[in-house]
Amino acid sequence: MQVHRKILELSTGWSIGEKDTSDDRLARVVEELGLQSQARQEIEAKLGRHLIRAYELPTVVARTDTSSFSVNHQQGDSPEENLLRYGYSKDKRPDLLQYRQLVATLDPMGMPLVSATLEGNGADDPLYFPTWQKMVTQSQRQLSGKKQHYVLPV
Repeated sequence: MQVHRKILELSTGWSIGEKDTSDDRLARVVEELGLQSQARQEIEAKLGRHLIRAYELPTVVARTDTSSFSVNHQQGDSPEENLLRYGYSKDKRPDLLQYRQLVATLDPMGMPLVSATLEGNGADDPLYFPTWQKMVTQSQRQLSGKKQHYVLPV
């Protein structure tokens, strides 16, 4: 817990004590991080770099893909602030709201490097390059000087 607490403190600028790790307080941290996308991205990048270094993971090939999930749920009061949207449905259910999940992983083990929960009515194409940039940022020390491959969905 000590290492993760330090990463959270450095990323958020908060002072986190031993008693701040109860279930209720951790729930508040997660809620607050949901509002601070920059802090969340910094934590994700630092943890990814730590895992790659600690386990000497291969960083030559990475993959990314998105998937949509339909839900039987009522749309919220403010559709602009809600991830659940009507969009193209591979399940042939345009009557259901949906959201998309993006995951980028290291091959061959499939360790997630980047993940994002997205609106259900967007295109995937504009996500590929920013996702690649995040993956490089997270593994930049390990990738320098090596041949790199990035696999896009077809």
